[in-house]
Amino acid sequence: MANTAISPAVMRGVLEQLPAMSGKIVDDTRHEKVLSYMRLFLESPTCIEQLLGWKLLDIVESCLQLNSDYRVSSVAIRFLGDCLAVPHQGRDAWLAINRGDQCILRWIIENVDSQHALVRFACLYFIRQAAVMADERFDGLVVAVDYQRFILRRLLDSSYFVVTEACALLGSMFYRSGSMDSVLCGLVERLVGRRFDAQSTPHKMAVLATAVVLFAIREEPVRDYALEQFSQTRLQMYLFDDDRLIRDKALDILELTLRLSSDSACLAQVVESLGSRLSQRTAKRKVYALVALRGLAAIVKEVPVNSALCSPEALSQCLGIVHSALAILLHVYGIQHQVPESAGTSEALAAIEMEVLDLMDGSQPGSSAIANSIACEAARVVREHCRTTFDQRVFAVLEQLLENKAVQRNAQQLQLVLDAIIHSLRLAKQASFSHLLVLPSIVANFAIQAPGLKLLFDLVLESISDQDDADSAQFVQLLAQSVKARLADVEWEVRDTALEFISASAGTLEWTRARGLIADGDLLDDVVSALSDTEEYVRASGAQAL
Repeated sequence: MANTAISPAVMRGVLEQLPAMSGKIVDDTRHEKVLSYMRLFLESPTCIEQLLGWKLLDIVESCLQLNSDYRVSSVAIRFLGDCLAVPHQGRDAWLAINRGDQCILRWIIENVDSQHALVRFACLYFIRQAAVMADERFDGLVVAVDYQRFILRRLLDSSYFVVTEACALLGSMFYRSGSMDSVLCGLVERLVGRRFDAQSTPHKMAVLATAVVLFAIREEPVRDYALEQFSQTRLQMYLFDDDRLIRDKALDILELTLRLSSDSACLAQVVESLGSRLSQRTAKRKVYALVALRGLAAIVKEVPVNSALCSPEALSQCLGIVHSALAILLHVYGIQHQVPESAGTSEALAAIEMEVLDLMDGSQPGSSAIANSIACEAARVVREHCRTTFDQRVFAVLEQLLENKAVQRNAQQLQLVLDAIIHSLRLAKQASFSHLLVLPSIVANFAIQAPGLKLLFDLVLESISDQDDADSAQFVQLLAQSVKARLADVEWEVRDTALEFISASAGTLEWTRARGLIADGDLLDDVVSALSDTEEYVRASGAQAL
């Protein structure tokens, strides 16, 4: 018996029945289940030898006849592709496929443009799996399908799954044998070189999908080539496209360019391009503002982790962006607080801030849809900053926002502010435990619901575990009062989360510390009372805590 989840006898039976699989099956997932089941056999250390001995190729050929169901043909070709990917055995299958009249390869060549998306996908899948062979036989196959035009057509395909597989094939072939494939470079340049106003939506998506593929290849020549092809000037057109999916994809690529770029001048170019459309008094001005803020968030996120860009000047520019975002947040919620000026506030950044504030003139603080959308994007900028930096002045503004009633009524905004606070405190505790003394009062904030409360409790457990008893005594006493208050919350999910925290404290902390919270904090009676709660989950958590 092979060391696999499917025995050879069963596998042989399934394989021999494959050509006769009913074409009347309405549920397409049945074919996928058969393929998944067959793949289990490929875990066997002698699977390819056995499959070839059972006349695998003859069976596959039987699935490729003119009267064969296209779904069966697709399953057969994809399984054959999986055979090529079996470590140390796949080449035997590849050599066998290339012997004789090669009718399987001819079928693939003839069907790469099939009317059926499943067949197009299967052909792509097989060719991608064959790419690992990297021999003259594979070169002959891709030349036969005219792979530049073939991949280009599939990048523009109407099926999302086919496009995704075409991207995977492009990525596997673009950089081979230590150099970029000149034919595929021609494909990229042909794709991105088309005039923007002549590009259809599928064409734009193909351009951006190609960018993602190239940026995922870590070889330096490919990275430099991708940065050249997808410059800020070119990317700007996609950032402000009418289609939201195009804009979102372009913003993702902006993050990639900032992550990989070594050109310090690109920051100023990005900020300038993000603000280029805001001065236009059109109906799209709101969209332009949201794109600008998301782009600024990408700068704040990527610059600190890119050693080639992370200079004092660049960090100063990031701080300027954060201060502009804070100014926007304070304006939205009508909070009077002086945001410190930053040396990193460029003219282009100041213009973005001014245009965004002007856009919101006349809207009620925290009430209009446009103000809420802009506030959420501004909060994302601040949150990205707090992932890498603890800034006491920024934290002070976040505390004010957390107490603001309009923020508390907006669940998304509240979670963004809370995330920023938690990131800040996680960094702050490394410098001084005293920064964490605000945590009990935040836990006691009844606007914070169960998901946010769980994040706070996770931070609490980390913090108590890292400190001496003397440092944490006051903290634990204040925390116990806050937990006691949340155990009486009207929302059962909150009560349940508080009980789970008590249980986790007893299980993960040293007993001297857990006792200070649970016993000395007078929480035992509340835990016992939870056994009579109206909600079953709360009762179960109370029993677990006890």
